[in-house]
Amino acid sequence: MSGIRKPDYDGKMENRLAKVEQDVADLKLAVKVIQETMATKTDIESLRTQIEAQKAYFEARQSRMLMWIISAVFFAQLLPLIARQFS
Repeated sequence: MSGIRKPDYDGKMENRLAKVEQDVADLKLAVKVIQETMATKTDIESLRTQIEAQKAYFEARQSRMLMWIISAVFFAQLLPLIARQFS
């Protein structure tokens, strides 16, 4: 057994292990932050409901606006004819 020689100990393994332990601690913190700020299925469903409500609201507004524009164009075409009738 005297032929087997142990390598000189330089302490690098402890430094590497300490770095791995710090990295694991950093990862745990990052995962915790992600979990705290992550949207749940309920959050997404609530957001989907709000978007659908806004979509319906704007579609109704769009129909009203289109009606007013068509009416304004139609009235603008009739206005000169009405003015001629009274002049």
